[in-house]
Amino acid sequence: MFLLLLLFAVGFSLELSLSDAIELALKNNRVLKKLERELKSATFRKDLAVFERFSPELDLRASKDRLETVARILLIEFGKRAHKIKAEEIRRQIAQITLEEFKSQLKIEVAKLYTDILIYDILAQEKREFMAVAFVRFDREREKLRLGLSDRVKVSQLERTYRMYRAQLFEIQRKYNETLYKLKRYLGIDMKEDIILKPLDFSVPENESLDESELLKHIKDNYRLRIKEKEIEEKGFYKNRYPKDISNEVLEDK
Repeated sequence: MFLLLLLFAVGFSLELSLSDAIELALKNNRVLKKLERELKSATFRKDLAVFERFSPELDLRASKDRLETVARILLIEFGKRAHKIKAEEIRRQIAQITLEEFKSQLKIEVAKLYTDILIYDILAQEKREFMAVAFVRFDREREKLRLGLSDRVKVSQLERTYRMYRAQLFEIQRKYNETLYKLKRYLGIDMKEDIILKPLDFSVPENESLDESELLKHIKDNYRLRIKEKEIEEKGFYKNRYPKDISNEVLEDK
């Protein structure tokens, strides 16, 4: 019984659909985890800035004649921290946009690698058939040459054809293995683990039309544009951070 279980475990392969692969990538991808930690850090810094706004640090030893200056510093401190809260919120939004876009790109990349592997597998099967037919023709012609029923030129031509298909098969197998390695890396799967990819339906839907409004929406929601808008917004807050009537001496950080 133990031997049967062992043989079953050794022969087990992980079978994945495209949705399974995407789910694994979202769960295990290292870069995605790093971006999630950065978003948590940005959220924490923003929450900390909100908390610090209501806990200003003042020198309580200020004399009575400096009360007005202290009050002005207090107002400036609140203003500075309000701007800091806004800046941290913008950074948090940028981290959020970056995370969302990476998730989207990760799904696209996993889908591309998945389909490429299936296509390479189909191409490899085709080249194996071509190579097998070419070898049979080459071998028969070589046998005819031995019997004096053919010539070396024809045998050489058939041999080149066979070797051409074999080289093409090796190249497809190389691309297959390279793409499979990349997919496993994205999914966080051990490189030694065998996986089986479920086939996809490659048929093209009929009567499909381009939705212009949907296309414009994707252009408008482009993450690079959204991040650039947030960066410009952040720079605008820093540019107008302090009132013009406050002297540089008062604005200096303590």
